[in-house]
Amino acid sequence: LPYPIASYFFRKNNPRKEREGNVKKLITVSRISPEKNLVVFLEAMPFVKKYFSLTIVGEGIEKKRLEEKTKKLNLQSAVNFLGWVKNEDLPSLFENHDFFISPSGFETFGITYIEALATGLPCIALDYPVSREVIPNNMAIFVKNLDPKEWARRLNELFFNPAMEKSLRGNIAKDYRLLRQYREKESTQRLVEIYKEITAE
Repeated sequence: LPYPIASYFFRKNNPRKEREGNVKKLITVSRISPEKNLVVFLEAMPFVKKYFSLTIVGEGIEKKRLEEKTKKLNLQSAVNFLGWVKNEDLPSLFENHDFFISPSGFETFGITYIEALATGLPCIALDYPVSREVIPNNMAIFVKNLDPKEWARRLNELFFNPAMEKSLRGNIAKDYRLLRQYREKESTQRLVEIYKEITAE
């Protein structure tokens, strides 16, 4: 059963084209805790801060430590901690970024992947069973491990190959129907159908 995602994440038309700008904007939305591996971002950023900025949305026990690490790495101009943001405000925030990024290896479903994709953001995600199950293969770059240098390498590869970004966005638009199954209306309808099947037995 597809997890129900709020309708306001889904665009009426095809997802938007790439955002204009010399610096590509990354965003992650997450509970800020050790299992989310957000430290990987910070350790990768010194290698890519000329080309990328990072917005971290969320709260959690690791936030203070990550803020201190940001200062230690002199990344204040490239990394922004937004704190908690209302869910209904996320779509407009996503629209002002270029990629959703997540090194998390601990998700029960991966809701934020779909929320980002629904607003047109390609994903850069850790390659593990949940991300592979939820994210359509041609809408994301999957990173095999948690080595910050590998994340930096894949980001630089993406920055210097605009055709890759264009392809990812094109795939989201072309196969957007794969995402619509998660929209709350469709998901709820499927749940109703399942209940009907069960009660009919």
